[in-house]
Amino acid sequence: MIATRLYEGALRQTAFASWPGTIPAGRIDDSPWARWDLLPTFFEMSGSTLPGGYVTGGHSLLSYIKA
Repeated sequence: MIATRLYEGALRQTAFASWPGTIPAGRIDDSPWARWDLLPTFFEMSGSTLPGGYVTGGHSLLSYIKA
């Protein structure tokens, strides 16, 4: 039996994002990111910080999104 793991490197999913005035319309990119990058991204977008002692394996994508 072959099981697909969450961390499998070849797993690809489509994502859509809309942020008028920040993300250009029609932008297509194939840069890698993972679901665990969303939490730090949302916290940075809101101007908040993660609770003390909370550690995440993700990285904020905000600078990438705004590029």
